[in-house]
Amino acid sequence: MSGGGGGGNTTSTSYQTNLPEYAQPFYEEMMTRAQKESIQPYTPFTGDRTADPSQMQTDVRTEAAGMTSPTGLTTAGNILAGPGAGYTAGAFDTATAKAGMDPYMQAVVNEQKKQIQQDYQAQKAGRAAQAVQAGAFGGGRQGAQEAVAESEMLDRMAMAQATGLQQAYGTSREQFQQAEANKQQQAQSQQQLAAAQEKLATSQQALQESRLKLQNAVGAEEKAEAQKELDLKYEEFLNARDNERQNLAFYNALLRGIPVPTQSSVVQYTPTNTAGQLAGLGIAGLGAYNAFNQ
Repeated sequence: MSGGGGGGNTTSTSYQTNLPEYAQPFYEEMMTRAQKESIQPYTPFTGDRTADPSQMQTDVRTEAAGMTSPTGLTTAGNILAGPGAGYTAGAFDTATAKAGMDPYMQAVVNEQKKQIQQDYQAQKAGRAAQAVQAGAFGGGRQGAQEAVAESEMLDRMAMAQATGLQQAYGTSREQFQQAEANKQQQAQSQQQLAAAQEKLATSQQALQESRLKLQNAVGAEEKAEAQKELDLKYEEFLNARDNERQNLAFYNALLRGIPVPTQSSVVQYTPTNTAGQLAGLGIAGLGAYNAFNQ
């Protein structure tokens, strides 16, 4: 804007730029649509955004939460705590030997002693008859023979007792050793059984954990697929909600990319208050147009 003065009258010059008539309707249409779109109320998304855990995941979590120690471990513990599982070597002492002896041994030995005595008495009677026949009954020689015979009888009886005791002792010791070997073998067998039970229980638990992990992985895939469907629905919602805005952006970019020649005009007038207001409005309109096209 420029002006000149003199004698109180001032002449002002106004420059105005207008769109061509063929382009103006398109810009006006875009502005109308943009204004309408700008006052649209917020449209909330009423669908689900996050997928719930799949049924398989829920089942796996329930089963995992209810998992307890394998029963095989308890069984193994009971075996190890049971009788005979822990072996402690016993001592073969006098009491143990006596307890292991055959209770009928002494009866057999007594029978042997009785037989020895009977043999002695029979032989004694024979020796007495011989002494009578020889006329030496009751003599010193007969007495010496009887003493020797009685000593032999006592030796035989002592030998029978010793032999019986020795045999009973040996049998008792053999039985003790066999019992100890049986107890040791039983303890080893129970320990092996407990170890096998524990290994089996551990393997079963590992298999169960692997199965749950696999099921959980499958359940996670199912959830991921469900989440993709929800994300797709939300994306479709956004596209539908913002379709007009996207079209306006495309429309604006298209119009801004097309060179549109402008028409300029120059108007000279003597400014008054009303004219000044009109000039201000023209400049403001031009500024708004230029701002819109930047």
